[in-house]
Amino acid sequence: MTGRGEGENSSAGTTHQCLECGASVQPDASSCNECGNERLILPSRWTPNESESDFTSRLRLGHETGILIGLTLALFLSLTLLSGARHRTEALLSGEKPGNMQIASASIAASVQNLPSSGETVGESSEDILVDIESLRELARECESKESWREAADAWALVIEHPENKIEDFLNSAQSREKIGDNPSAIALLNRACVRYPEDHRGYLRLGALQERLGNTAAAMFQYQVGLSFLPDNPFLLESMKRCEKMLEPSSPPWDSMSDTASFDSLSDLFPRADQPESLEETPDESVIEESTDNREGLTTLIGDTPEPIRNNLVGNGQSTQVEEKKSEGEEEEPFTGTGVTDLRVVATRDSVTIEVVTDGPAELVSSHASDPPRLVVRLPNARILNGASVPSAVNLNTDLVERVNLFQTSTDSNVVLLVVYLGENTRHTVGSDVRTVRVTITGITG
Repeated sequence: MTGRGEGENSSAGTTHQCLECGASVQPDASSCNECGNERLILPSRWTPNESESDFTSRLRLGHETGILIGLTLALFLSLTLLSGARHRTEALLSGEKPGNMQIASASIAASVQNLPSSGETVGESSEDILVDIESLRELARECESKESWREAADAWALVIEHPENKIEDFLNSAQSREKIGDNPSAIALLNRACVRYPEDHRGYLRLGALQERLGNTAAAMFQYQVGLSFLPDNPFLLESMKRCEKMLEPSSPPWDSMSDTASFDSLSDLFPRADQPESLEETPDESVIEESTDNREGLTTLIGDTPEPIRNNLVGNGQSTQVEEKKSEGEEEEPFTGTGVTDLRVVATRDSVTIEVVTDGPAELVSSHASDPPRLVVRLPNARILNGASVPSAVNLNTDLVERVNLFQTSTDSNVVLLVVYLGENTRHTVGSDVRTVRVTITGITG
């Protein structure tokens, strides 16, 4: 202690201070002149050894805390490096070359975004979903008010994909598509509306009206007829149907005036796709036709003889078709020489569904399969539902193989009867005829 003091006292003006009494002591003095203390005489600018020891001891008391702080800093730096590496990898994969500041900013933003706020819950409630779709509707209406039809069409496209959509959303979306001249997409949207809401007449009316504006009067009449198969007494559909009948010449029935391919093109307008037209295949006109079609892959194989027809053990939905033939005043009615339809039979089992159209003689037929939605259309040219015959126009099955069956005459003055079978997934079908029966058998695809 004394040697340290003497080394420090080599410079002039250095004084010592007694730590016992506080008196100043000359550098060369060996003890305090006031109290005689020899041990505690140190330069006044020194820190006493006891104080230095106390300070270091305090540092040792916080040693564990320092370790924890160091580990925390190391963990933070490791997470920062990992986050930066992840963002750099994502940027390189996307073809960008971000700088270090961009990576750091992205890392911080991602970390802050992932932090849950106070009281935040996971998931969305149904009220939040409804608010979202209402916001989309408001956006679409605002675009319509500004006549920004393309932006409105994009907004309505988001609305109709929402699970809480309504038929009005489909109608508005189709209107926006019409405004920008995209009629095929408008037809597809209206068809989707008819499929999703088959009991609402507005979809059929709008679709038929669009077909009329496009000059497809026969296709429009068919749309009205499909609507009448679900709503037989709807006055709007009946009035539109009569208007189309007047526009077409009675001497040239709409379906007979067109080739088979053209008529099926009109049928394909029932449920077309906006981006891909449906392809329809014709079956040769023979007395007995045996065909099996895989709805998924379009495979065709021969099937053996079908079993004998079984009498219908199902009851329809109460709707029936009774066609009254028109008689011109002052003219004698020409006798009908085609095939008359007298009954519709449907038998459903666990593995198959058999549909039989009973006629009073041999029937010509042309079948076609469409895929959106899956359905089989069998056209009976030169055929009528006989006057007075009570034939169910719709039979709802709601099975995995067949959803429903519709049978109707295209119009009262047309000699064409259509059988439309709405198929389930993974099914195949066979179509055949004998002297007095047109038979369709639907089976599932196993494996």
